[in-house]
Amino acid sequence: AINDLGRWYVSYNLSLLVEGKQGVRVVANDSVGNINNTAMINFTLDFSAPNVSKVTENGNPDNASNFSLRTNNQTFNFTIFDLFTDVQSVYFWFDNGTGQDFNITATNNSGRWYVSYNVSALAEERQGIRVRANDTVGNMNNTVLNFTVDFTPPNVTLNFLNNFVNGSN
Repeated sequence: AINDLGRWYVSYNLSLLVEGKQGVRVVANDSVGNINNTAMINFTLDFSAPNVSKVTENGNPDNASNFSLRTNNQTFNFTIFDLFTDVQSVYFWFDNGTGQDFNITATNNSGRWYVSYNVSALAEERQGIRVRANDTVGNMNNTVLNFTVDFTPPNVTLNFLNNFVNGSN
């Protein structure tokens, strides 16, 4: 420790410690041997981004899902948690295929973050949602879910055979 006119300080590279709850006990003694060790500083080290995982349940869109005009509202669910600090915010960024991305703030239901959106309002093409989660110390996770919006019905071509076989064509 370094004494700077009665103010003591120490520098330590915190990246040498493991993530999680940490504590520093301050011990001071004077020239006659009196000791005070009642000061404790507790803190949490968090170097990792929140964990983001897609909820895979019936009806929850998977990566590479396809949606049509009749699709309407889809609910996108992700489980998001941080081992050491709280998840501060979660945004779902939609790629609208127009260069004008937009985001929707997710709703938290006990660590399950979700948004509902009418995907038929998106442009017809491959789309993506970037789930952006950050914790209270600024660690960020960006996870992408891709899907396709397709409004074009399939083409049907009828080919009639000119040769009759057993009275049918």
